[in-house]
Amino acid sequence: MEQQLNDILEQQLRAPQIPEAISWWPLAPGWWIIAALLLTLACYGVIKLRQNRQKNNYRRSAATMLDAYYSDWKQQPNDGNYLLAANSVIKRACSHFDTASRKLSGNDWVNYLNARCKNDLSKATQTALSNGLYQKQPKADIESIHQDLKAWLLAHNTHAIDDSEEALNAEVSNA
Repeated sequence: MEQQLNDILEQQLRAPQIPEAISWWPLAPGWWIIAALLLTLACYGVIKLRQNRQKNNYRRSAATMLDAYYSDWKQQPNDGNYLLAANSVIKRACSHFDTASRKLSGNDWVNYLNARCKNDLSKATQTALSNGLYQKQPKADIESIHQDLKAWLLAHNTHAIDDSEEALNAEVSNA
């Protein structure tokens, strides 16, 4: 009898049912919001990257031109020609963001360049740009001047940099 009861109970037992696997799709609304935010952020980043690249295109062009003039100088060393060409490249780069810079020359031009970069130009470069351009046969250390001007091109700021205490105090009082 006990055996019969066991058989009846065993027949009534069902095989365990395994639930369906949880699908990763469709996503919950929170994931859709996160995906939309990430897509928006990625688009914004790409747009800003393109704008920054276009904004600094003049730097790359000017650096390429400087390198071309430098390689010309290496083939036919003429300090005066290099200084004139390099100065015109720097002037064109500056006129990209400040047209008033076209009129500057001599010490005013050198001071203008130094005001736009935290690292001042070397004394040799300052002398070459302020006086060497106007000499018949200038002699200059073109290698160091080239490196100096190229570094200035890549590091300059389009606005004057003034680290003086008066300028900082004026900014604080205006805020």
